[in-house]
Amino acid sequence: MVSRKIAITLGLYVGLLGPAWGQNHALESDHVAINTQAHWRNWKFVEGTLNVAANGEVVPAFVEKGNNAVLDILDHLQRTAEDPANTSILDAIEAGSNPDAVANLFDGDETTYWEPDPDSPLRDWWFQIDLGRLINATNIGLKFVPEGQGDPFLQFVVLTADNADKGAQIAGNIPMHQVYRTPSDNKVQRSFEFDLDRGELIDPVAGVDFAGDMVRFVQVVITESDGARGIEVSAEEYETLTGLDKGGVAFFKKVGEGEVEVEAAIYEAIDAEAQGAVRYYRRERPRLAELEVYELGQNIAQGMVLERNGSAESSHEGSVGNLVDGEGTYLTFNLKSFPIGNVAFGERFLEFDLGASFWLDTVQMWYNLSVAGGQLSGASFHVYEIQTSDGTSAPGGGLLWTAPEQVRGLGTAHEVNTFPPIHARFLRVAYPFSSSESGREGNKARPREVQLYGEGHHPEVELVSGLIPLQGAKNLVSIEWDADTPEGTSIEIQTRTGNEVADDYRYYDSGGVEVAAGKYEKLGFFKKGRIDTLEVAGADWSNWSAPYAQSGDPIASPSPREFLLMRARLRTQDPMSAAALRSIRLNFNPPVAQQLQGELDIGVFERLGEPQEVSLFIKPIFAPLDLGFDEILVRTPPDMSLAFSSLRLGSLSQWENGEAEQLADVQVMQTRSDSLWLRLDRLVQQGGQTDLIEVKFTTALFSTGIVLQAAMGNSSLENSWQQVDPGDVTELAKTQGLQILASVLDNKVLGDVQIQPAVVTPNGDGVNDAMTFDFTVRRLSGVRPVKVQIYDLSGRAVRILDVQKPIVAGKYSIDWAADDERGRVVPPGIYILRIKIDVDSDSQVQQTGIQRLLHVAY
Repeated sequence: MVSRKIAITLGLYVGLLGPAWGQNHALESDHVAINTQAHWRNWKFVEGTLNVAANGEVVPAFVEKGNNAVLDILDHLQRTAEDPANTSILDAIEAGSNPDAVANLFDGDETTYWEPDPDSPLRDWWFQIDLGRLINATNIGLKFVPEGQGDPFLQFVVLTADNADKGAQIAGNIPMHQVYRTPSDNKVQRSFEFDLDRGELIDPVAGVDFAGDMVRFVQVVITESDGARGIEVSAEEYETLTGLDKGGVAFFKKVGEGEVEVEAAIYEAIDAEAQGAVRYYRRERPRLAELEVYELGQNIAQGMVLERNGSAESSHEGSVGNLVDGEGTYLTFNLKSFPIGNVAFGERFLEFDLGASFWLDTVQMWYNLSVAGGQLSGASFHVYEIQTSDGTSAPGGGLLWTAPEQVRGLGTAHEVNTFPPIHARFLRVAYPFSSSESGREGNKARPREVQLYGEGHHPEVELVSGLIPLQGAKNLVSIEWDADTPEGTSIEIQTRTGNEVADDYRYYDSGGVEVAAGKYEKLGFFKKGRIDTLEVAGADWSNWSAPYAQSGDPIASPSPREFLLMRARLRTQDPMSAAALRSIRLNFNPPVAQQLQGELDIGVFERLGEPQEVSLFIKPIFAPLDLGFDEILVRTPPDMSLAFSSLRLGSLSQWENGEAEQLADVQVMQTRSDSLWLRLDRLVQQGGQTDLIEVKFTTALFSTGIVLQAAMGNSSLENSWQQVDPGDVTELAKTQGLQILASVLDNKVLGDVQIQPAVVTPNGDGVNDAMTFDFTVRRLSGVRPVKVQIYDLSGRAVRILDVQKPIVAGKYSIDWAADDERGRVVPPGIYILRIKIDVDSDSQVQQTGIQRLLHVAY
């Protein structure tokens, strides 16, 4: 990834003469808009999780139960095909006659049909479809064309097969299971539906119900036909028939009280008195309009790896993607070891990242079982627990798991586990690994498929814009959106901003499949595909802002900036309800300055609740076209109040010489007590000899810490407020930021705290990749835990480094590599170190806890 700085040139401003359109947004003179189908489709989201309507409305997709599996055959074929672009529905079809017309059975149009070639032999009147994956089919339906447009099959048989026998599949000799056979000739019935069952169980267990059967292939065979004598018609009607509709003519000779059929030549040769009836027929036109194969539901497991970038792993055997690929290939898992006493050897598990969030209510296990000598020779997992996680982190690290269902392996080919709908992003099937010997349990489990079902709108969908260039630095003012959020649903919108972009390269093989850079280099010349260059966020980008509370909120990301990213999350707590997002609009103005940085002279308040005077230093940097400012806004949390003292400004030389000007005519505007809104008697702008401003005010701190917010505005322009970013502004202040923390004093237990280096840069260059916390513990004896914990500024625990020594008193040295509980490097920013020791309630000591600011940059 190569980073590069985007310079602001005159050419960039030329584009402001009219609206500039990007694939994922529209850029106007004063705002960015996302409000069309084309915009949303060019945002990044997990495939299949979002419906984007023609009017630009986006809604989390609905996962169905009882869906018709033939409607998405092509999607599944293309997912596993070597050449998806040249894969068609015809690749799923085999037929003895008229194979191209079989595709009409999946188009939802009852006026299109498959009809065998009447000139081909009856043995060729069959077709077979490959559903593209193994499904839990519940019923099969056949619909023939409406009356007057053709005939139903006279007699036929419907067969199904799974794909357990790969060798037979490759050889084209798939063992089929009969689902239905017509008991007699059928001339009238035009709609059939057959319920499927699981067939004969190897080891039936009372009370266990598996709805349907495992199906990959469906075959329909016509076994009888009336051919040229489909329907008897009058002589007049017969003359109106054309083409293949004109059937046979039967001639009859009178014999006693009855008639016998004779050849036409014989009929013509006999006396008129002996001639019997002549019967005319319309040819039978066996036309099947639709084939429907209904499954239990959309199998959430299929597509999790190839389409949603999820994963299927085993705690001990590595990848288990075969269990979710719809192919039915079984894997073998050892369940027992050689016994050592009666010791259990712990738990193993299969873990699945579904690639997106779903409402999950059914987990089915399908095994490779066989019978030898009347005994079960292949077995399911003995006892297992189904665990789910919505992605929430556990306090001690990792994921927070819940267990909606615990079952015993039943020894059947299929096991069904149902439970109330639960929000799941991750799934575990946990099973014991022990020396247990009991009942029918074998030494191995041989699962073929893990199938997951649920119903409802995705509980959480995230979509992220691509980079949005603003055609020069813009002061981002506010964000608005149009949406519907029914009860139990919500929409969360966030922003990121920056000035630098980086080039990120994506590599593809000749089939269009993305591959790693290393693998791409090893491909042969004709196997290499395209290389895409994408612009992504560079090194100076902010973290994601806090979610905006309501439409119209001011922008929380640093501004002015040249580039923007937006992220939206649509959530629901009700599977049957969903939020709908139609548009986002981000408003901007020309900047009042290119950069505004602020620093407080005091970062720690010694006493809570006591007023203290504070100086806020602000350093503006201007470009020639910047508007300048004449207003200052300072904000604190609602439990604090601000009282203005004075304001000074001047050039660097004036500050160095003690000649900074104190403004006498500063207007304090009416606002809330937690805000200080000042209007100056002049416009501060480029060439005005103002390099530094000091705003002095009095306030009291009541919490353990806050982050001050400040902004500068131009009174001649509505919504011109521009944020002040924290930074190292002047030697007159030492905090390098806008944070105020509370200090705990007197009778200290913790002391001598040192943090080295002052800033950690975990970029792997071997310099300042980690920081060390040195401190001493005094005035305590015995064994006590020392809590060493790191939090972000929102109060969320990032890293727990608690320690315990046999004797609590002494020196401590703890290293932190700027990582979180999952071992990931934390985003750059400011963090809070809290060191605390629990003491008895009647203890007379103080400072049992301290906190410090930690700085991470890279």
